[in-house]
Amino acid sequence: MRGDGAKHDAIVAAALKEMSKGVDVIVLAQASMARVVEALPVAERQIPILASPGIAVDYLATLL
Repeated sequence: MRGDGAKHDAIVAAALKEMSKGVDVIVLAQASMARVVEALPVAERQIPILASPGIAVDYLATLL
């Protein structure tokens, strides 16, 4: 809310790395978090991380 995108992304990235150690999948409910997934190195994406923007675009593509 303070406009510090870099800090937001760093916090989300750290949480994703930590959470991925104990869960099978992560679902991000906020679109602002989706950009963080793309910035993570592939080696740090050991589990599926689903984000609403990509899922929505894929679904809309099936309708067109």
